Formats: sequence, C-alpha cells, structure tokens
Amino acid sequence: LGCSIGQATTALKQRLPQAEIVGMDVALPLLRYAHKRATELGIDVQFRQGLAEHTGLESGSFDAVLTYILFHEVPSRLFDPIVAEIARLLRPGGTFTIIDAPNGTVFPAGQRLWLQFDAHHNCEPYSPAFVATDLRALLERHGLVVTHVGPTPTFLWRTTCMKPAA
Repeated sequence: LGCSIGQATTALKQRLPQAEIVGMDVALPLLRYAHKRATELGIDVQFRQGLAEHTGLESGSFDAVLTYILFHEVPSRLFDPIVAEIARLLRPGGTFTIIDAPNGTVFPAGQRLWLQFDAHHNCEPYSPAFVATDLRALLERHGLVVTHVGPTPTFLWRTTCMKPAA
C-alpha cells in the first residue's frame, strides 16, 4: 500500500515470481508510471488506485501487506483506519511489514531539531506525529501481533506483525 512508482512492487515480484503482487496508491500519475516501468521491465504485477484506509479489496485475501514509507506521509487520524483495513485484508497467519521512520522513540536534541526542520521545510508535515506514535500499541489494538521491530541498513525502521490464526 502506498506503492508510489512500484519499485518495491516489482522487486517483490522478482523475489517471489509465483506470487500475485498488487501495488496500490492514491496517485494515478505515479501508478501510470509504475505500470509503464513494470511493463518495460517485463514484470507482471497489478497496480490499482485506491486509499490505504479503504482499498475496496476482498477481506482476508492477502498473505502479506507492505507499506514502505507510507505512514509518515499521512495525517495521524488515518493511522487507525489504515491499520484496520490492513488487518481486514490479511488472511489468518498473514504478515504486515512497515518500513518507515523510527517511531515511539525519544530522539536526541539534534535529531528532534532535524525532524522539525524536515516537517516545516521539506514537505514532511506528518512525520512528527508518526515518529511520536506508539506503533506497537496501534497494531495490537487491531489484533496484530508484533514479531519484529528494528533498524534497517538505512535510517528507516522495520516493524513486522502477524494476524493470528483464527
């Protein structure tokens, strides 16, 4: 969800060639480019326009959902509806992976200053709210079990959770 130009979408298909991969984003121009790019690469994936909080996709129809730098791009009022939608989409035993800015962490003064600068001068107005969010509590409110939280090789963090088997 929030696939942008489909880089992670095509990479997932290359890694999992037998899987059906669907990329969704709200921005139609990005999806048009994503489709063109995937076609030129010869990678068979689907792209759909839609909202992360209301996908219109079938309940329990996904084994895995990935959001890559999505949450810091949306207002905090959408966090609960997005996670609720993802929990609805996942099959029992399905996984949800979030790769985004670190959150729920107390940052040193220099990083807090950078975050505020980034929010005000780099078109990232929603970052501070996501960084301050207790992501584990948010996921658990929707019945998801957190299985991993930690840094990636970049400045981003990965949080993985699972929808328990029924």
